[in-house]
Amino acid sequence: MSEEKIDSSVSKRETKTRRSLTEVVKNALFRRVPILEWLTNYDYANNLKHDVIAGLTVGVMVVPQSMAYATLAGVPPVYGLYASFFAPLIYTVFGTSKHISVGIFAVVSMMVGNVCLRYSTESLDDKISVNGTNNETVDDNLGFDHELIERLQCLTLVVGIMQLLMGFFRFDKFTDYLSDQMLSGFTVGSAVHVFMSQVNKALGVKYPRHKGLFMLFYIARDVWKSIYNANLHTVGLSVTSITYLMIAQLVLNPILNKFFPIPFELILVILTVIYSSYNDIFTNHGVRIVGFIPRGMPNMSVPNVSYIPDLILDSIGIAIVCYMFVISTGLIFAKKHKYTVDTNQEFFALSAMNLLGCFFPVYPAGASLSRSSVNEMRGVKTQVSNVVVSSLIFVVIVYAGKFLEPLPVCVLAAIVMTGLIGLFKQVGQLPILWKVSKWDFAIFVISCVTTVISNPLFGLMGSIAFCLVSLLIRRRRTLCSRKEKQSIVWTNANPDAITIEENDFLNTESGAVRYQMPNQLDFACAKGFVSSFDAFVDNHKLAEDGLEPRLTNNSIVLDCTDLHYIDFTGMEALHKVYDDCVKKDVNLFLTGLKSSERQKLEKFNQFVTQDALNNLIFNHFGVDDTTNNNEEDE
Repeated sequence: MSEEKIDSSVSKRETKTRRSLTEVVKNALFRRVPILEWLTNYDYANNLKHDVIAGLTVGVMVVPQSMAYATLAGVPPVYGLYASFFAPLIYTVFGTSKHISVGIFAVVSMMVGNVCLRYSTESLDDKISVNGTNNETVDDNLGFDHELIERLQCLTLVVGIMQLLMGFFRFDKFTDYLSDQMLSGFTVGSAVHVFMSQVNKALGVKYPRHKGLFMLFYIARDVWKSIYNANLHTVGLSVTSITYLMIAQLVLNPILNKFFPIPFELILVILTVIYSSYNDIFTNHGVRIVGFIPRGMPNMSVPNVSYIPDLILDSIGIAIVCYMFVISTGLIFAKKHKYTVDTNQEFFALSAMNLLGCFFPVYPAGASLSRSSVNEMRGVKTQVSNVVVSSLIFVVIVYAGKFLEPLPVCVLAAIVMTGLIGLFKQVGQLPILWKVSKWDFAIFVISCVTTVISNPLFGLMGSIAFCLVSLLIRRRRTLCSRKEKQSIVWTNANPDAITIEENDFLNTESGAVRYQMPNQLDFACAKGFVSSFDAFVDNHKLAEDGLEPRLTNNSIVLDCTDLHYIDFTGMEALHKVYDDCVKKDVNLFLTGLKSSERQKLEKFNQFVTQDALNNLIFNHFGVDDTTNNNEEDE
């Protein structure tokens, strides 16, 4: 009998171990392949119609934008369609954001274009002119430089490998040390490169290609010299297209998007194709057109790995930029709709996009904020919308290519140039940054200038370097202070002093609790602060084990006596936790905030949040409020 009990006990333990192992494998598989979890619970009745509508709406935007960004990358327009077909399908399987629209976008297309510029033997402009004349093709790759296409496939492979390694080594933690202002400055500088690269197409002129330091100044010089040779018909089409798109983006879209987004770019493409076909503008007016587009999907081919050593540096920069755009866009919508984006899994999703896509003539993709915003406005629920986008692009590739052949190249240039409006709008941050945080202003400006005077790759390297150096200069201590002290806090509601306990997070008799702020609240620790504070609030707000909630009077005091510095991102984090406390009916107070930092917070409140933080600032009563009146703004 005893032996039977022992055998039964062993059997139960083995069964439990097998179940535990199964759960571990299942959870790991669900984390790395998220579609296995959410697709089994997909609500077809409520979600499918929203996903289809959003996918169709975004899809008609993707078609012209993909063709335009492909010319920016220095490859024929059809390769933009290829890239925008494969990327959404793969992201649907491995991605964790419900709202982002993945595909090629301007900044990375420009970085890929620099690779093409370095290795290509024949310019895309020349090839387009040839195709527009005789509609000949040498192979499935449009007769374009076959070696260059191999390099792009290899570049996609190396970017995928880099993103896989970054995910494995948790590089997502490092991105916390890259500030929003650095990314904004870099993207504005890259937008200048993108804009200048399209001027020759908009004017219908040719001039020598430039690369290296101060390349934009040489391009500007050549534009000035060749402007008198511009093709007037091309200029007319460009000006008309740009005017139409700017009116659409700045005037019509804000109004019409409330009801239904209008695909203005697609309408422009259709109208100009009809005009080009009817008037034969290439033959009669010398306007360059897209030319022959091969029908059907491209053939698979194995990347030529012999090019890997030449592409490692480019691939690192492209891998980082793709990730930064995906994660920044994904987090915006995740916070708004209250779900979680796995920042580490996004590396693996991007890696899968590139490692699987590299067997076709594509180049690395990321996320588009403008298309993602449209996706959200159309009520998208899941990544099924990306499948709809890919399906629409497939139809265009297989059946509609012939109808796009008369499309003027200058129209694609106009789409690219007007698509930069959102990036250039970021310059509007500078006056606010100057008033609130000089360091953040410097990061933005230096990132932008470094990118403008060099190229996007070296601009990214310089931007990251300055961002990290500025962080080291500002960082006095990295650990949160845990000194035992007593802080006195007064509230408007109760003039009597509330004594905070010696310990960091203990509640007082009145129910108020103290949260000890770190030495610095900057972009490197802002995300961690928000997560830590949310957990702290939930821990004190909820009852545990049948006990009463510890936050009995719904009051939390942020003890800022050790807080020496707060930057723009830190103020945004403080604003977020304040908003969260308001929604949770929790009173938030400050104590011990130094005068210099309080002045910056008041400026942030005035210029950014439009007095939304009035209650928080006015409920601050500091124990060290006068010690730093003359402290220099850091």
